[in-house]
Amino acid sequence: ALFYLYKKEKEFMKGKGKFAKNIEELESPKFIFNDKTFIPKIYFTNFGFEIVFEINYLRTRFVINEKGFIKKIRYQL
Repeated sequence: ALFYLYKKEKEFMKGKGKFAKNIEELESPKFIFNDKTFIPKIYFTNFGFEIVFEINYLRTRFVINEKGFIKKIRYQL
């Protein structure tokens, strides 16, 4: 799902000359994992963008940045 959205964002940039302001502009489908629906979020950084899936019940975020690097971040509630 992260690479799918990463590719969509890159295509959007190539076609429009700017990054999408939000996930809806990428015509993103809803993603289902373990019978739960997740809607990713997009954030802008000084270098480009990050697309984030947050799975609260696992206390985990999965992030892909503008270079295609993925990171898994565990957090405490």
